Amino acid sequence: MISNGASVNFTYPVGLKKSTILIEGLKQICTKFREQIYVKEYIQICKNEVNNLLGFECDPSLPDSDGHDAWMNLILLNNYDLLDVMISYFYKNTVPIDNDLKDKFGKSHLHLIVNPNKFGWIKNTNILELFLKHSLGKLNAKDNQGRTAYELAAELRAPDHLKIFEDNSMLDEKLKITEVENSDMEQEFTKVNV
Repeated sequence: MISNGASVNFTYPVGLKKSTILIEGLKQICTKFREQIYVKEYIQICKNEVNNLLGFECDPSLPDSDGHDAWMNLILLNNYDLLDVMISYFYKNTVPIDNDLKDKFGKSHLHLIVNPNKFGWIKNTNILELFLKHSLGKLNAKDNQGRTAYELAAELRAPDHLKIFEDNSMLDEKLKITEVENSDMEQEFTKVNV
């Protein structure tokens, strides 16, 4: 389609939903990637395909009908390697990521990293480290329930994710202040009840 002059930065119907050429291309590459994960040469071929796709100046922050951009789709597919390829590709300039983007459930990029599915969290801490290392994602973004990704990790009792947030020097000051206030309140509550 692209080689025939199709525009890359628009949404088009895919079944009953809408998507972008980049998102659909990444999904196909991820499928191949998973099928051949143990073939080292094939992993490099998949990475080259992503670079070729990005060479058409596709906008990775353009969302599909679920509100997921290309970054979110790779997060949901739990594909660290291809996320790293995209970050490396764009890192020369500004990484085009819409930090204010939320899906139809109000989840940001960091929310999806902590809790990519409705059945609980998965241990994709390497993706969280990658995003925080490159200052991607908005730490104080709240989902539809009013939780930040850090608060969601605490609620899900995801210690590995919490440790990464806490170890990261970019942890939002508001979150640290809230923790201090909560611990002060707990101490006061303990004194009253003793």
